[in-house]
This record gives sequence, C-alpha cells and structure tokens, in this order.
Amino acid sequence: MVKSGSSRLVQQLERILEFLTVLPLESTVDKHYAVIRKHLEQAGTPIGPNDLLIAAHSLALDLTLVTANTREFERVPALKLENWLIDSVIIFGG
Repeated sequence: MVKSGSSRLVQQLERILEFLTVLPLESTVDKHYAVIRKHLEQAGTPIGPNDLLIAAHSLALDLTLVTANTREFERVPALKLENWLIDSVIIFGG
C-alpha cells in the first residue's frame, strides 16, 4: 500500500539527487568499518550499522560527512563532520 503524498516526496527526492554524486564503495570501506566498530564497542558507544557504513565510506574516501546527526557521528575518531543546517543554508534548484 502506497501512502498518500509519497509520489510527491519521491519526486522531491529525485530533484535533490540530481545535484548529488553517489560514490561507489571503496575496497577499504570494510577495513574502516571493522576498526570503527571495534573502537566504538570497546568504548561502549556503538552506533547503528547504517551510520557505521556511512562513516566508514567517508573515511575511506577521506571526505567530510555532511549530516545533521553530528551527535551520533562525532563518536567516530578522525571523521570530519559538517552540519549545513547550522553552518549555512542549502538551496537545491533555484
């Protein structure tokens, strides 16, 4: 069953995605994932598996992760973060 308004949301998401480049997973993502997971579990501060994969991908590519979920991701050592909702305003489209 499709929720009311979901086709509109899909269209909005597709418009936003036109401005983004989706990068393939690098071969070193699994190593970063394992190191981060071990570190966070030993510290007693694990994060969810999807967030862990996102952090590992960002570290593997040496990129800055843009997220409003900085509280979760700031637990990951050496991960560069930016919160554009606080730091600046983003306008997609025109």
